[in-house]
Amino acid sequence: HLLEYDDVLNTQREKIYGQRDLVFKKPDLSEDILEMLHSEIQQRVENTVWEAERDEDQDSPWRLLAWLSQIQPTLTFQHQQVPSYTIRLLLNKIRQESPGLKKDQLVPVLVELGKDVLVAEEKYILGAVDRILVERQYRYQDQLDSRMETLDTFLEGLSLGSEEPLNPQAVFNEMRELIRTRFELSQNQIKELIEGPGEELEEILRTQVESQLLDLEFKRLIGGVERLLGAPLEAEQIQNEDSSWESVTEWIFKQIEEQFANRHRTYFDDPDDSIITKSIETGLKEVQTDELSDSDLVKILGLMVEGRRAAFDKKSHKRIWLRTQRLRYTFYAARLLNQIDQVTAQNDILEHLDNARLIVQDAWGLNEITRLKDVQLSQLEDKVRDIIREEIGDDVFEKYTHQNLDTVPDDLKEDIRDLLGRSVVSNIYRDLFLRVISELWVEYLTQMEALRVAIGLEAYAQRDPLVQYKNRGFEMFQQLMDDMRIGVVNRIFTFQPRNLDRIQAGFEESPAAPKAD
Repeated sequence: HLLEYDDVLNTQREKIYGQRDLVFKKPDLSEDILEMLHSEIQQRVENTVWEAERDEDQDSPWRLLAWLSQIQPTLTFQHQQVPSYTIRLLLNKIRQESPGLKKDQLVPVLVELGKDVLVAEEKYILGAVDRILVERQYRYQDQLDSRMETLDTFLEGLSLGSEEPLNPQAVFNEMRELIRTRFELSQNQIKELIEGPGEELEEILRTQVESQLLDLEFKRLIGGVERLLGAPLEAEQIQNEDSSWESVTEWIFKQIEEQFANRHRTYFDDPDDSIITKSIETGLKEVQTDELSDSDLVKILGLMVEGRRAAFDKKSHKRIWLRTQRLRYTFYAARLLNQIDQVTAQNDILEHLDNARLIVQDAWGLNEITRLKDVQLSQLEDKVRDIIREEIGDDVFEKYTHQNLDTVPDDLKEDIRDLLGRSVVSNIYRDLFLRVISELWVEYLTQMEALRVAIGLEAYAQRDPLVQYKNRGFEMFQQLMDDMRIGVVNRIFTFQPRNLDRIQAGFEESPAAPKAD
């Protein structure tokens, strides 16, 4: 069947190479990018549970927003802010509730917004911790029952006696490994263990199993809550006490509520001198007019969440400053997203990402028209020159072919700027496509070789290896195509080409003019 195995892979190779050839040939890849975005956004929105109140946080709107902020964070081009979709939702909220907002009206508006953001974050954290506690308690009880059952079986075996003499220390070590508990017994208790433990010793063993497992679960639980909260808990206090599950969970909720209460006091209690107020006022100093643009608001919203705290470097023992995040907008923005239906949300997200893509394209166009301002149309790279000629027409191109780009009419300069931007962005997309295709295709070939070996072994189980290979190979190829789409979408706005000069619009140096005799 070796040839038939190769036929499966060759068919897949033809499809991949065909897609790669299209990437080389197509001058404009914008439509392909939009199609991928539409497919991925549609799938993720459909998988999101659209409810205002939920019992589970899996596939909730905040996860969708977190992913969107990852693939398209807030970007800055020529002093223009391109907000993430999360920030866009906040901007819409501000504009709706405070139309015609002026510079001197901004502080109380953003302070109230910040309070709502903190409340939404606290509600999410408390709900998530509650779910973690339930999950951990089930896990703890399952492990406790399993270890207790193993302990009972082990002790029952000892009570039956042995024909050969037993080494007390060896039996004790075996019990510790088998039950995964660091038992602490005296020498007399270890000897009693061999002779047949009494009820008192059995109770001591069960107590140690329960206490050590409970302590382990507490450490894991507190660590998980600290990661979720982004701040340490005073864990030494509760760990040094003889605590029950109920007392620890009560203590955790109390700690979380106290932390959020402290943050609220620090951020908002003093309306004139709070941290958030100072951050807003710092941002307003750079606003030169009474009118507030979206870019102004984006900058100030960014200042509101950024903080810093002093720490000491363990190696140099010097004081350093660490960046901290005061507020997390995602959970409040998720509430705003919940207020619109899925279809509207999907269209709004796609429109936002397409606008962001066009702004990036326009920024590249401005960069190129500035970089090439002293270059003539006739000196541009052949591909770029052909694209411009086709767009503006032969007559217009010939009329201005020997003029520098900086001297052509403004309307023509705008057209050229747009075409240069599209050309550069398409080259970036092309570089991204080829990078993703190459990386994933190499991994896929390795997986297919491993599959061929595994399927060959299954032939001993009276299965047709070729049928198994084709079925599994088809599934893996579909997954490969999905991974390629996700790989491109995840890096559309953040991909940095290794060689920027290669993807920019180039130009050819004109021959030097002959010197006069």
